[in-house]
Amino acid sequence: MKILPCAALALLIVASALASAHEYAQGSIKVLHPWSRPTPPKARMGVVYMHIENSSKSADSLLSVSCECAESAQMHRTETDTTGNSSMRQQTQVEVPANGSAKFEPGGLHVMLMGLKTRLNEGDKLPVTLRFAKAGKLIVDVHVETPPASTEVQAETADEHEAHKHH
Repeated sequence: MKILPCAALALLIVASALASAHEYAQGSIKVLHPWSRPTPPKARMGVVYMHIENSSKSADSLLSVSCECAESAQMHRTETDTTGNSSMRQQTQVEVPANGSAKFEPGGLHVMLMGLKTRLNEGDKLPVTLRFAKAGKLIVDVHVETPPASTEVQAETADEHEAHKHH
């Protein structure tokens, strides 16, 4: 008799996980779980993370990102030198290797939303346009959510981005 409630709970957990997972595809490119974190009031910058997979036998490149929620969007890579100092370098494009992936994640590649026009609130969904060299234009909904605790430790906040050196 206890099996039925446990099975129902397991089904609820799986359904919840599937509901929070979201992916988009265009040609051989698949974008998995694009997300951003909530911003504090009056924040001028936000950040977007995602996982991009390429199932093609040839590489593709992410050429640009845009979002109506911000004045501009730029692709950046956080780099840490041997002394522990971090800086961000703008990327003119990001290659997605053949049969490979590019991960936009805290502490690495990310999209900076510069000049936010509105606060990013938990539960918001932001339409973001990605332009690929071969796959073309793909519009994804970026979910604004609080990151898991394991990600939060290494995550960069909008305030930390203000302090970074841009090259």
